[in-house]
Amino acid sequence: MKAQADTLMGDYEAEDCMTLLVRFASGVHGTLQCFFGTIWGADASPLNGEQLLVDLGQKRRVETHSPAANLHGPLIADFVSAILEGRDPRVTGEEGLRTNEIMERAYQDAWA
Repeated sequence: MKAQADTLMGDYEAEDCMTLLVRFASGVHGTLQCFFGTIWGADASPLNGEQLLVDLGQKRRVETHSPAANLHGPLIADFVSAILEGRDPRVTGEEGLRTNEIMERAYQDAWA
């Protein structure tokens, strides 16, 4: 994993732009770019808007993810529904923990 983080748009001590390059166990590379306080809105980019192209060689699909008014809203709503329906949430606690571990590694690499 390699990461770069910078403050490009504001006069504050926090990053507003971060790029992450990861190599999955299969050897496939992936990139992620995050922006905060920029001209791009939540869950959008200047190139593909709300669409995500998932390309795994023979398997390719386009997913559409319209941004919610509150980015945490869909996760909270699913968590509540999971409790009421007696099922696991779509994003489990283990997945959330793993995501935070990846984020921590990205910050460590970016600020090294």
